[in-house]
Amino acid sequence: MHPAAKRFKHNYQGFWYTFRWFILIFVIAQFCDTLSTCYFMGKIGWQYEFHPMVRYAAKEYGTIWGPMLSFAFKVVSGVAVAIYLRKYAR
Repeated sequence: MHPAAKRFKHNYQGFWYTFRWFILIFVIAQFCDTLSTCYFMGKIGWQYEFHPMVRYAAKEYGTIWGPMLSFAFKVVSGVAVAIYLRKYAR
């Protein structure tokens, strides 16, 4: 097994229980950011989004589904990074 995969597997043990409140706050914050992004994109358009991947997703999938896909990607990647770098997670 690759050393990175071993580290991830080792750090995964007990991660959800230990960091459940941080994860909940992180997901709620990302969801609020997504709602505000959907709101402003609905009002002024996707062209004014600064983040290039969110702008691309909104252009391709619409001003609702684009930010929602970005939300899912940000949550999954943020949790994966936190698991991998568990000793710095707090």
